[in-house]
Amino acid sequence: MNVREQLDGITVRIVRVKRGKLTSESGTGFYFDFAKNPVGGGAIAIVTNTHVLAGADSVRIALHVTDEDGGQRVSTQFAEVDVALDAVVPHPNPQVDLCAILIAPTLEKLRNASGKHPALVSLSVENVASAKFLDELLPFESVRMIGYPIGLWDATNNAPIVRRGAMATNPQTRYEGRPEFLVDIAAFPGSSGSPVVVADAGSYGMRNGGLAVGDRFALVGVLWGAPVCKQSGEIVEEPVRLTKTVLLPDLTINIGFVISASELHVLDAAVSTFIADARRGKLPPHKSFADALGAKR
Repeated sequence: MNVREQLDGITVRIVRVKRGKLTSESGTGFYFDFAKNPVGGGAIAIVTNTHVLAGADSVRIALHVTDEDGGQRVSTQFAEVDVALDAVVPHPNPQVDLCAILIAPTLEKLRNASGKHPALVSLSVENVASAKFLDELLPFESVRMIGYPIGLWDATNNAPIVRRGAMATNPQTRYEGRPEFLVDIAAFPGSSGSPVVVADAGSYGMRNGGLAVGDRFALVGVLWGAPVCKQSGEIVEEPVRLTKTVLLPDLTINIGFVISASELHVLDAAVSTFIADARRGKLPPHKSFADALGAKR
C-alpha cells in the first residue's frame, strides 16, 4: 500500500462535550500506540493538545468500525470518551501542549455493546522521526498536515483534510529555545493536535543532490498554535482555537507552531509510568481504565 493511502485513517475529529451537551468546538487528535513500552497493554491512545480538552467533561469521536469478522470498514461509530483527569496523561512539561487520552476502556465498551471492532490506524514511537532521519532531510522539506481545519471533514466517509506545506524553520533547532519548529501551513481553528508528517511515495530528493527511489514516512511534529495578528496590529503566539460558530476577527499568517515529535518519547515514558503505577494500585485511576488494565484495586 502506498505510504499516503493510510493518512486519512490516523486522525480523529474531537468534539468537546460540556455538561452533557455536544458543543460546536472541535479539534484534532491522532491514534498512537503506547503499548510497545516495557509494561505494555491498555495503552492505545489519542494524542492531542492539552488545550483541546480544556473545559470539556468528555469528547465525542468518530471511529471507523468493522463487523465481527474484522472485514472491510463498514460504518462510522460515534463514541464518547471520558476525559476525567485520571484518564488523561499530560506531557510532564506543562509548557509542552501534549497529552494522551487513554481509550482502551472506550474501545472495549464499544466492542461489548455493538459487536463492532474499531479499525484504527495508529502510529507508534517507531514512526517518530529519528535524528538520522532529520539529518537526511533537505532544508524546507515538504510536509503534510492531517486534521480538521475550521471543523471541516468528510462526514460521509469519516475522513480528514490533508494539507501540504513546508518546514519554515529547521526541525533540529529549537525555535526560540522551545522543542518546536515552524511550518508554512495555515493553522486554522480546529487544526490543534494535527500530526505533521513527511510522507513521500515513489521517490524523494537527498541532501547529496541525488534522487532516492522508494517511500519514506515519519511523524515530525504536532501542531499546537500559530502567530496571530490582533486587531491592534500586535502579533502574539497563541494556541490554535477550537472551531466555533462565530467569526474570529484575529488573523493568522499561514504559519504554524509544531511541537517536535521527539517529545512523544517523553510522553511515552509518562504513559509507561502511569500504567505501572495503576497496576500497582499507586493511583486512584479511572475505574474502567483500571479494569481494562486488570489492576488490583
